[in-house]
Amino acid sequence: MECETNGDIVTTRPRIALSTAGIAVLAAALIACAPTPPTPAASPTSETTSPAPTPQATLAEPDVTADEIARAVFGATAGEGGIPETRIVASDALVEGERFVVEAACNGASIDYQVLRAAVGDSGTELVAGTVVCADGTPTSSSFDAQWSGPVQLRLTATDDVTQAWVVVRPEE
Repeated sequence: MECETNGDIVTTRPRIALSTAGIAVLAAALIACAPTPPTPAASPTSETTSPAPTPQATLAEPDVTADEIARAVFGATAGEGGIPETRIVASDALVEGERFVVEAACNGASIDYQVLRAAVGDSGTELVAGTVVCADGTPTSSSFDAQWSGPVQLRLTATDDVTQAWVVVRPEE
């Protein structure tokens, strides 16, 4: 006991000695007895549904004709291994001095194409290039004068913003 004097008054105060273990037990008891804050009520969720995007119709690929020179078809739907499918066919040749048409259609934003030489030893030289702006799958066409005779191939580029596309090279009628 510890005694303390304050003038005529003597105050006796019990001395409390706590060990480290005692402090830990006391702290644990105080924490366990502490009130738990109430769990906030879940806010009501309002379920809003946005209209489903209108799916674009499947792009109709034109029939192959006997005089077709080249064709490229692109489908963004992943094929085997998750890779978009592209089919390229070179079936005839340009004739220098004659006109040819590049006809194309796509679903999406736009697609770029190149008409390239495909002759052995002289392949990859660009003959013409263009951009097709997709118009709801409506085909567009452009005419060119052939400045070279020989087989050609098509290369489709910038396909990130389209789901389907086709490009056909044929002689102008």
